[in-house]
Amino acid sequence: MDPKEKQAIINDLLKFSKRKDYYKKIGKAWKRGYLLYEPPGTGKSTMIFAMSNLMNYVLKFQRDKPLTQQHRYCPQLNHLFSS
Repeated sequence: MDPKEKQAIINDLLKFSKRKDYYKKIGKAWKRGYLLYEPPGTGKSTMIFAMSNLMNYVLKFQRDKPLTQQHRYCPQLNHLFSS
């Protein structure tokens, strides 16, 4: 992963983590998502584990089906994952 992109994600995550009260005040869900897309072996999973460690979160994984099968009714996602 590009070091600048990695640092941008870390900075965003840290900023977001300090604004829980703000989201509650404006009535929005305190959630954050990141779409990491790179070839296999470039550090996506490592980045997720590092983010979890940074925030002291526990990760749980569950994958019953390949992602493209889970979203077979959404052609846009199928196109995205088959590219």
